[in-house]
Amino acid sequence: MRQIALALALILTLAAPSLAAPVLKFDDPLSPGGNVSYSGTLGTPIVGTDIQFQTITGIGTPLNSGVTLSCVGCLLDFQTGGVTSEGPTTWNATGGGSLTITGAIPGLGLGAGTTLAIGSFANVPNPTVNGADTSAEFSGFGFDQKNETLADFYGLGPDFIFLSTEIALTTARIGGDGSFSATPNNSDFNNAALVPAPAGHVLMWLGLAALAVPAWLRRRSARTDG
Repeated sequence: MRQIALALALILTLAAPSLAAPVLKFDDPLSPGGNVSYSGTLGTPIVGTDIQFQTITGIGTPLNSGVTLSCVGCLLDFQTGGVTSEGPTTWNATGGGSLTITGAIPGLGLGAGTTLAIGSFANVPNPTVNGADTSAEFSGFGFDQKNETLADFYGLGPDFIFLSTEIALTTARIGGDGSFSATPNNSDFNNAALVPAPAGHVLMWLGLAALAVPAWLRRRSARTDG
């Protein structure tokens, strides 16, 4: 069994380097703008509207890594699933909902109003706002699809996973019913690309191991019996 464990460890070690995922980072070096709010009624969503981004950068991407594209009029709009607990410092929501980023990328010939990303939030970890009267932060994770022209520029497929959205909020106005309304003062939207090949590699190697291990056991048993 020690040999089997070593073989599986070696297989996973060989596959591991390909599991590092490249990242696309939407950022707001100028001004995030927009609004994040919650109505104060349990079961309704946390809503983000017109949250601005001005740049997109590829990090560790197969093509154009480190290149920053100008994103003109790029706006993030989202809504989570329903809020399950509210204030006074933490609001939790379920996953689902929706998320879109629209805008223009002149360097890629994408005009105003182009859909650059569309997705939804995951349940674990669930979308959350943490904060107080003067500052707060929205965070959420999930899945999305990128515009193919944008993904191709960085040498990626359109599918992304482990979306992380962190939006720092200021001047939060919290109502007695648990509602709030806040203006972003810093926004980050980071995606790791979903690369199907590594998962395929792991399955392939494990499949080969599944075939090889019984044969090794039969040979070992034959030598012992002999």
